[in-house]
Amino acid sequence: MQPILIRLLCNDDNQASQIIKLLLEQDLIASAQKSSVQSYYHINNSVQYKPEIKLEMLSVSNRFKAIEQIIIENHSYNTPSLTAILIDKNNTSLLDWIRESL
Repeated sequence: MQPILIRLLCNDDNQASQIIKLLLEQDLIASAQKSSVQSYYHINNSVQYKPEIKLEMLSVSNRFKAIEQIIIENHSYNTPSLTAILIDKNNTSLLDWIRESL
């Protein structure tokens, strides 16, 4: 089980909280943090910007498909901005805690 950091952008705080709750209740993530961000992007040949909620969640790689499925089913965006990054180096006790939490 390789630890991963998952990043996801949400439309608002309610959506972010709902997704966190679903993932925690199903033991798919060990923890989550959310913060307000200002996103900038291209769409329909123009630059757009809007406030969003960024989630950072800790999990393990073999749970990513289940996490992705829940996000697709519960996210308001057609294409959620979902990224998983393998954690190669980190505090050993933190990595142990992630594995033990799931």
